[in-house]
Amino acid sequence: MIVVPLPLEWDDHPQDAKGRDERVHLVRLEMDSTEYQGVQDKFMKSVPDHEKVSITSIQRVQNPSMYRSYVTKKTKHGREECKP
Repeated sequence: MIVVPLPLEWDDHPQDAKGRDERVHLVRLEMDSTEYQGVQDKFMKSVPDHEKVSITSIQRVQNPSMYRSYVTKKTKHGREECKP
Protein backbone atom coordinates (compact mmCIF):
# COMPACT_ATOMS: atom_id res chain seq x y z
CA MET A 1 0.00 0.00 0.00
CA ILE A 2 1.31 3.43 -0.96
CA VAL A 3 1.06 6.22 1.60
CA VAL A 4 0.28 9.52 -0.07
CA PRO A 5 1.13 12.51 2.13
CA LEU A 6 -1.06 15.58 1.87
CA PRO A 7 0.46 18.82 0.55
CA LEU A 8 2.44 20.74 3.17
CA GLU A 9 0.54 23.96 2.48
CA TRP A 10 -2.79 22.39 3.47
CA ASP A 11 -4.36 23.49 6.74
CA ASP A 12 -5.57 21.02 9.36
CA HIS A 13 -9.09 19.82 8.70
CA PRO A 14 -11.82 20.87 11.10
CA GLN A 15 -13.71 18.09 12.83
CA ASP A 16 -17.42 17.37 12.85
CA ALA A 17 -19.57 16.90 15.96
CA LYS A 18 -18.38 13.28 16.26
CA GLY A 19 -14.69 14.23 16.16
CA ARG A 20 -14.07 13.03 12.60
CA ASP A 21 -12.24 15.14 10.04
CA GLU A 22 -14.54 16.91 7.60
CA ARG A 23 -14.35 15.38 4.11
CA VAL A 24 -13.96 18.72 2.34
CA HIS A 25 -12.51 21.91 3.72
CA LEU A 26 -12.43 25.30 1.99
CA VAL A 27 -9.51 27.57 2.86
CA ARG A 28 -9.59 31.21 1.84
CA LEU A 29 -6.14 32.24 0.58
CA GLU A 30 -4.60 35.49 1.76
CA MET A 31 -4.13 37.99 -1.09
CA ASP A 32 -0.46 38.52 -0.21
CA SER A 33 0.39 34.79 -0.09
CA THR A 34 2.61 33.12 -2.68
CA GLU A 35 -0.10 30.54 -3.35
CA TYR A 36 -2.72 33.23 -4.04
CA GLN A 37 -0.37 35.11 -6.37
CA GLY A 38 0.49 31.92 -8.27
CA VAL A 39 -3.15 30.95 -8.79
CA GLN A 40 -4.05 34.52 -9.79
CA ASP A 41 -1.18 34.71 -12.31
CA LYS A 42 -2.10 31.38 -13.94
CA PHE A 43 -5.78 32.29 -14.07
CA MET A 44 -5.13 35.71 -15.60
CA LYS A 45 -2.95 34.14 -18.31
CA SER A 46 -5.90 31.93 -19.25
CA VAL A 47 -8.38 34.81 -19.64
CA PRO A 48 -8.29 36.66 -22.99
CA ASP A 49 -9.46 40.04 -21.63
CA HIS A 50 -7.89 39.76 -18.19
CA GLU A 51 -7.81 43.56 -17.85
CA LYS A 52 -11.58 43.40 -17.39
CA VAL A 53 -11.40 40.71 -14.69
CA SER A 54 -11.29 41.37 -10.98
CA ILE A 55 -10.60 38.52 -8.57
CA THR A 56 -12.26 39.08 -5.21
CA SER A 57 -11.10 35.90 -3.47
CA ILE A 58 -9.50 32.52 -4.04
CA GLN A 59 -10.25 29.41 -2.02
CA ARG A 60 -8.32 26.17 -1.87
CA VAL A 61 -10.49 23.04 -1.80
CA GLN A 62 -8.96 20.44 0.50
CA ASN A 63 -10.36 16.96 -0.05
CA PRO A 64 -7.87 14.33 1.17
CA SER A 65 -9.61 11.29 -0.32
CA MET A 66 -9.90 12.86 -3.79
CA TYR A 67 -6.31 14.11 -3.61
CA ARG A 68 -4.97 10.68 -2.67
CA SER A 69 -7.03 9.06 -5.43
CA TYR A 70 -5.68 11.58 -7.95
CA VAL A 71 -2.04 11.05 -6.92
CA THR A 72 -2.43 7.25 -6.95
CA LYS A 73 -3.98 7.25 -10.42
CA LYS A 74 -1.45 9.75 -11.72
CA THR A 75 1.41 7.62 -10.39
CA LYS A 76 -0.08 4.44 -11.85
CA HIS A 77 -0.68 6.13 -15.21
CA GLY A 78 2.88 7.46 -15.26
CA ARG A 79 4.28 4.00 -14.59
CA GLU A 80 2.19 2.47 -17.37
CA GLU A 81 3.47 5.07 -19.82
CA CYS A 82 7.06 4.26 -18.91
CA LYS A 83 6.72 0.53 -19.58
CA PRO A 84 8.51 -0.66 -22.74
